[in-house]
Amino acid sequence: MYLFRMRHLLFTLLGLMAAVSLAAVVWSGRLAVKELNETQRLLAANEVSELTLKVNTYAAMERGITTAMLAMPAGASDSMRAEMARLRSDSESYVIAALEAAQALLELDPTPQLRTALDALHRERQRLLRARGTADTLLQRGERGGETYFLSAATAFVEAAAALRSAALSTAANGNVVRRDNLLLKETLYIASEYAGRERALLGVAIAQQRPLLPAERELLYGIRNTADVALNTLEDALGGLLDDSDVAAAHVLMNEEFRRRYHQLRVSVYAASEQRKVYPFDAETWYREATRGIDSLIHLGATVNAVIARAAEQRARQARDAAVVFALAALLVLAILLAAVFLIHRRVTLPLKMLEQAAEGIGRGDYEQPLRLPAGDELGELGAAFDKMRRGLLEQMHERDRAETLLRASAQRFRNLVESTNDLLWETDRQGLYSYVSPQIEALLGYTPEEVLGRTPFDLMPRDEAARLEALFQELLVRRAPIRAVENINRHKNGRLVVLETNGVAVLDEHGEYSGYRGIDRDITERRQAEQAQRESERRFRDLLENMQLMAVMLDDGGNITFINDFLLHRTGWARGEVIGRSWFDLFLPAEARAGMRALYLRTMAGGLPASPHEHEILTRDGSRRRIVWNSIVIRGPDDRAAGSASVGADVTEQRKNEAEMQKLLRVVEQTDDAVVIMDPGGIIEYVNAAFERGTGHHRDEVVGTDSRLLFTDQPDPDFYQRMWSTISAGKPFQALMTSRRKNGELLHEERTITPLRDATGTITHYVSTSKDVTERRRMDEQLQQSEKLASIGQLAAGVAHEINNPVGYISSNIGTLTRYLDDIFRLLDAYERVEAGLAESAAVEELHALKKDMDLAYLRDDIRALIDESGEGVSRVKKIVQDLKDFSRQEEAVWQVVDLHKGLESTLNIVHNELKYKAEVVREYGELPQVECIPSQLNQVFMNLLVNAAHAIEQHGVITVRTGAEQEWVWVEVEDTGKGIAPEHLNRLFEPFFTTKPIGKGTGLGLSISYGIVQKHGGRIEVVSEPGRGSRFRVWLPVAQPAQAEAEC
Repeated sequence: MYLFRMRHLLFTLLGLMAAVSLAAVVWSGRLAVKELNETQRLLAANEVSELTLKVNTYAAMERGITTAMLAMPAGASDSMRAEMARLRSDSESYVIAALEAAQALLELDPTPQLRTALDALHRERQRLLRARGTADTLLQRGERGGETYFLSAATAFVEAAAALRSAALSTAANGNVVRRDNLLLKETLYIASEYAGRERALLGVAIAQQRPLLPAERELLYGIRNTADVALNTLEDALGGLLDDSDVAAAHVLMNEEFRRRYHQLRVSVYAASEQRKVYPFDAETWYREATRGIDSLIHLGATVNAVIARAAEQRARQARDAAVVFALAALLVLAILLAAVFLIHRRVTLPLKMLEQAAEGIGRGDYEQPLRLPAGDELGELGAAFDKMRRGLLEQMHERDRAETLLRASAQRFRNLVESTNDLLWETDRQGLYSYVSPQIEALLGYTPEEVLGRTPFDLMPRDEAARLEALFQELLVRRAPIRAVENINRHKNGRLVVLETNGVAVLDEHGEYSGYRGIDRDITERRQAEQAQRESERRFRDLLENMQLMAVMLDDGGNITFINDFLLHRTGWARGEVIGRSWFDLFLPAEARAGMRALYLRTMAGGLPASPHEHEILTRDGSRRRIVWNSIVIRGPDDRAAGSASVGADVTEQRKNEAEMQKLLRVVEQTDDAVVIMDPGGIIEYVNAAFERGTGHHRDEVVGTDSRLLFTDQPDPDFYQRMWSTISAGKPFQALMTSRRKNGELLHEERTITPLRDATGTITHYVSTSKDVTERRRMDEQLQQSEKLASIGQLAAGVAHEINNPVGYISSNIGTLTRYLDDIFRLLDAYERVEAGLAESAAVEELHALKKDMDLAYLRDDIRALIDESGEGVSRVKKIVQDLKDFSRQEEAVWQVVDLHKGLESTLNIVHNELKYKAEVVREYGELPQVECIPSQLNQVFMNLLVNAAHAIEQHGVITVRTGAEQEWVWVEVEDTGKGIAPEHLNRLFEPFFTTKPIGKGTGLGLSISYGIVQKHGGRIEVVSEPGRGSRFRVWLPVAQPAQAEAEC
């Protein structure tokens, strides 16, 4: 009892000590958590500071480039627009992150200053978004202005971000883990970068507008510059010990190089150019890029310092977390000690007494199973051990009785389960042969319940004849007390159907050795016997089929020896049945070269390594000739499911393979011919096209097979063409014609086509075969030849006409010149008379002279005579021009080949026709780089003049004529494009015919393009025309760079 009391006292003391220790640990942990919260607030403030600094950076960069573009929209390049878009995207991503980080900091430290700064940044962001929209609209329209508004909005946004950063850092400054120098460092970095950004924006506007700085701008910039310099000097002092860090030192060196030296030199040069009113040394884009490079070095220094401060704060946070974890573990340890003391008291005193009480109640109820296990070593443990010993004695007596009863029940249950779970019928008869027991399976086998069968003999359930046979057999067995071994017997089911059973049984002897009956088992084998009968019937029908069908059939055993062969195979090979049965199939029927391989394949199939499959090979006849057979084989399996042989059915395809070879040869001819072949059914549906058809039309056969053949003949001008064609071929006659269709790419295709009907053996038309030859190129060459002959004949005619007209025109031109000189003399004489007349005194003769002059209207006659002479001269000049064009067209004059610059010829021609063009169109020159070209310059100038004048005539009011040049390999081209009324499609093929013109009478001779065509052909070139009515025309002249020696000799 003394020991018992001491244990209670000890437990009480331990509990008090644990409570005091727990209170101390909780107090220390509270201090660690406070330190951790302050560190987390610092980290959150540092994150807000870093993100807002990036917001300031990208917003300031956006401010600089946007204000420069707004100041001079014309100078806004694509690269500047792309940079502006990138800066907007980066600024938006960082401002969203900064707002989220500030919101998280606000949850940690909800100060009014931070809430005010956060709301201000939200407002200024919305204002900046509106300013961006205005800037985009102005830039899209190319309008100047708006830079002051955008600069104000962007600066306010930057200042709001800076205010949020200051508010965030001020929340962390209240703790003891942040130094004042770190806050001062961040502030100076922001001031330096922000004011440098403002300087970049203001200078960028002046550079973009290429103007000197205004006095107000200079004063503002000097203030900005001084503020940034003061911030940089303060930065040097604030860095302090941070320069011991290698990353900070490297960033500091980079800042001094890029910002304090290089950027300083840049802005000095800008200020100098502004003061001296000189051109700035670079454009706005270059200034923005180079200034950004210097400011980026400041940003990089700030990011590096921020990373160092963040690492220090994170280290302090880790220390605080570690301390909190240590104090938490200590608290848990003290709590564990306290719980252990309580647990020991409960386990050693309270629980044992409770267990003794429960055990006593259980034994009182007769429950001896629950053991009593008390801790040993004290008085309660000894009492519990004695109590449990008594319980075990009582329990052992109960178990002996229960085991005997359980064994008896299990034995009976096992026999019952065995009898009732088998599908077979278990039975037992007495001395008289009457059923004394049948299992419940009799109802499933014969339809009777056990009660209906007990007291009857097995023979009562059989047909009469079967009962007599089985009763005699049973009497023989009964005499010898012999067992019943697999005796098959037919029984009649309760519903009348017959059931075949297989019976096995033994005689039963009593304890004295006397016969007391039989005990046995019946199994239903009805389905097995039916399957065996069906298999025998199937084999019989199969053999009859093999013998009577017109196919080769053979059956082999697992070694390849012949067990069956039908008459058709024997007839085709010349063997007799007795000569082949039992002999090797491979030795008799397979050629020597295939014998070993086929035998090995067959043996592997029999061994189960390969499945049987269709195959084709040659066999030998008795006289040594060969036949090609297609075989289909199956594997015959025995009762154990092992391969016992094979059965094969084969078709003789010897003649078929020969015919197929001939068909393949014909098909290759059709496929490889150069003529297109199309096969159609009687309804005109395409069933086959050859490769030549695919090459000629561009259509793949999969695209046309199954379609109507009329789709291939889409450009026949005669509407009755199809009716004539189908009436001819439907009558069984071939049809030949030159037919026009279109290739897949839209080009015209001209073919000489023959369509022939195909008839079957009864003379019925089953298909139509179309063969065609592509004559597109030949037709084009014929048309070109006809055109050349037409132009040549017209040229000869033009030469003759020019010769006949040239002399009379010369006389007329000379006479008009002489007549002009004569009239000039007469008019001078009249002038002299009039001067004399003015001095004459008034007389009848003078009055008569005045009356005659008035009657003749001498003044009008003088003016009209001169106008008539001038008009006659213009008419003669026009006739001479026509004659000259005719002579040029007929190529009667000699020309000199030279290597010249076509651009000079174009410019001289444009000068000549300037008066013709200036009132009708604006001339746009788009010249490429051209090599020197070997040509006759005067003739090409005439071509250019014709094209330019025609372009002006095609423009009805005022338009644009574009002259382009270019070179491709050994060719050059000159192109004249107008925005006139265009050329009708029906006139395009006649443009180069002599005397063909669409101009009004008196506006053109119709020889200009014809002569130009001849000149270009003479130079070995060509003219291409593209025109769309209502949109304009484009003429392109292609010329070789150098003329062949033969062409020069001919010229």
